[in-house]
Amino acid sequence: DAHVLRAHAQANPPLRTLVLAVTDRCNIGCDFCCHPHAESEIADEDCIRLVTEACEGEFVVVALTGGEPFLRLPLVLRLAAITRALGRLLTVLTNGYWAPQADRAGDVARRLVDAGAFKVTFSWDPSHAHFIPASAIQNGLEACMAAGLHGPCTLCGTILQGPDAAELLRAARLPG
Repeated sequence: DAHVLRAHAQANPPLRTLVLAVTDRCNIGCDFCCHPHAESEIADEDCIRLVTEACEGEFVVVALTGGEPFLRLPLVLRLAAITRALGRLLTVLTNGYWAPQADRAGDVARRLVDAGAFKVTFSWDPSHAHFIPASAIQNGLEACMAAGLHGPCTLCGTILQGPDAAELLRAARLPG
């Protein structure tokens, strides 16, 4: 019945987010990762084509993931510029390895904002602590907020008790 289909379509709008894993490469070796030793990645030209076509169509958000997308920072910045030019939003999921020092984190965050990125989500888990200290995540969160990212700076992951967890929870409570 057309009435039921119309009600279903209104209650369940079409998905409008393109999630693109630009690389399987990652600079840390989590013991639970689904692709800890993968090296594949999508060519720059293919990423640019996919994002451009999605943004020229019905997609509103492009979410970059991986592996670690920031291993391909020039591509991330280029895709941010494309989404901005086409009136769309770009979000990136990262492990935050690029923010060990506040000044480096600030530089990367400003470059993201200048290129047109909308949101950064940091993925941190206690198993990441061996590779990336909670202080790097805090640096990244602070830098992204200070640089003026328009979307919320988000922290996702599993938090366990302990000194690293307490430090990270302080970082997650930053205003903004």
